[in-house]
Amino acid sequence: MLKKEVLLEGMQGERKEMLALVDIPNFTKCVAQFAGMSVKDIPDEVILQYLRLWARNKVRFFRMLGGKLSYTLPLEYENPDTNYIVHEFNLLEKEYPVWALWLRMFRGARQNKIERRDLGYTPIETISELFPNYHLDGSTVTHFFSQKLNAPEELITAIGRVFESKTVKGNWTLSIDPVDMMLASENPYSWKSCYRLTVPNDCSHADGCMAALLDTSSVISYIWTSEGKMQLYSYELKNIKYKKMRQWISISPNMTCLHFNKIYPSENVYGKELCKQLRAITEELVAAYNNMPNEWKLNSKKDANNRAMVERLHLYGYEEFEQEIYVNASVEQGDRWHVYNEEIPCPCGCGETLIGSDGYHVEYTGEGFNCNNLFLEEYDEDEWEGYEGLDAEDIFEVNYNHTIAGPGYISANDNNIQLEFRPTDGQAIGRISLPETPRFMVRESDITTIDNTTIEEMSLQEWLNRRDITVTATRDHSIRIDTMAEA
Repeated sequence: MLKKEVLLEGMQGERKEMLALVDIPNFTKCVAQFAGMSVKDIPDEVILQYLRLWARNKVRFFRMLGGKLSYTLPLEYENPDTNYIVHEFNLLEKEYPVWALWLRMFRGARQNKIERRDLGYTPIETISELFPNYHLDGSTVTHFFSQKLNAPEELITAIGRVFESKTVKGNWTLSIDPVDMMLASENPYSWKSCYRLTVPNDCSHADGCMAALLDTSSVISYIWTSEGKMQLYSYELKNIKYKKMRQWISISPNMTCLHFNKIYPSENVYGKELCKQLRAITEELVAAYNNMPNEWKLNSKKDANNRAMVERLHLYGYEEFEQEIYVNASVEQGDRWHVYNEEIPCPCGCGETLIGSDGYHVEYTGEGFNCNNLFLEEYDEDEWEGYEGLDAEDIFEVNYNHTIAGPGYISANDNNIQLEFRPTDGQAIGRISLPETPRFMVRESDITTIDNTTIEEMSLQEWLNRRDITVTATRDHSIRIDTMAEA
C-alpha cells in the first residue's frame, strides 16, 4: 500500500497539506472495490496519480473550507416522512442485531400506535401465530417490545424517540475528502443510487464517484448523525460518517454559479424546506469566500443563449445536470462549464483510461472489469430501430477505449459480424469474422498494416478517411476490417 511519505515526496504548499490529510488505507479499499481487484494488486503509482490529480484540481475548495478537507456545521431539521423511520430502524437493527428481525417487521409503522395497514401481511400473521391472545389494535410498538419481547429498556427508549422526536439533531458536511466522495452512495440505511461501488441489478455508474473526485468543480454535501466502522462489502473501513442524505454540488470556475444536483434518497424524504436550508448554507459559504454578496438567483431557462449551463466532458456517472443552477447577483451572465473533465486512469496501472458508463453502457459493478477487452451488453432489437442493416436476433453495443474507430454498433449472424462505426471525419461500414465469443479490442497500437502499407507511412485517421481500405490488426487473433469511408 502507498506510503504517506511517498505520496508527499516533492509536494509543497497547500497540495502537500491536502495530501497529508488523506486516509490512504480507506481510499485504497474504495478503489479496490470499484475496480474489482484486491488491495495488494492496486499499484501504488495509481493511487499516487489519483490523489495528486485530486489535490491539483480541488485546491481552491481546500482554501474555501479553511485548509480542511471538509466543513461541518450542526444542523437541526424537522422530522421528515416515514422513510425517516425506516432509516432509524435500520440503525437500530445494527445496534441491536438480536432484535433485528422484529425491528424489521415494524419499520413500516407511521407512528408508535400500531396500525395493521402499516405492518403488512407477514408481520401480522407472525404476531398472531406466536402471540394469539395479543391484540394489536390500540397497542403501541414500544408496548409490544416491552411486554411481549422483553426487550432491553434502552432499545424501547430508542424506539420511542424515533416516533416522538419532531426535530432531528445532526450535522451537515461539505467535503472534498476522497473517501467521502468515493462513498457517496454507501450507507447503512435503506436508500440506494447507481453511484454505489457495487450495485447488483442496477445501472452501476460507480465511475461517477471517481470522476467527481478527479474533476475541477465537484464537491459533495451530506447529512449525518453518527459515524464508525463501515463494512464495504469485503473491506472494513474506519471513521466513516454515515450519510443519511447526500447531494453533489458543482461550482463554476469563478465560483459565481452553483449547480445543485439531485438529492438522495430524494426530496420526498427530506422535504423542499430542508433542501432550501442546505442550499442557503452553501451559498453563504461560497459568497463569503469569494467576497461576493450573498444574493443568488435561479438560472433562467427561457433564454437558452444567455443562461448558465454545466455539462459532462466525459460520460462518466449519470446525466443529472439539468437540475437547478443558482447565479450570484454580482454577475450579469452565468458561466458555462464542465464537470467530469478529467479522464479516469485504469486502476490496474495499464495506462489506459476508463470508458464512461453512461455513454457506452459499461457497468462498473465492483465485480471487476478487463480493461483490455470490449464491454459487450446485449440489447433488444427494438432499441435500435432506425439503424439500417441491424436486423439480427442478437444486437450488441460495442464500446471501444482507444480503438481504431470509436463507438459503433454491431449485429451478429452466425460467425459473421457487421460493424457500423463513425470515425471523426466520416462514416464507415465494415465486416469482421470473429471467434465464437467476441470479446476483444483492437487498439491503434495493435494495427499492423492498412492497405498492405505500414501504419508509420500515414496517420491512422488519414487512413480511416480513405475509401475501400483493409485494416489488418493483430492481437490474440488476426482481424481484417474492410471499410468504405465517406470523407
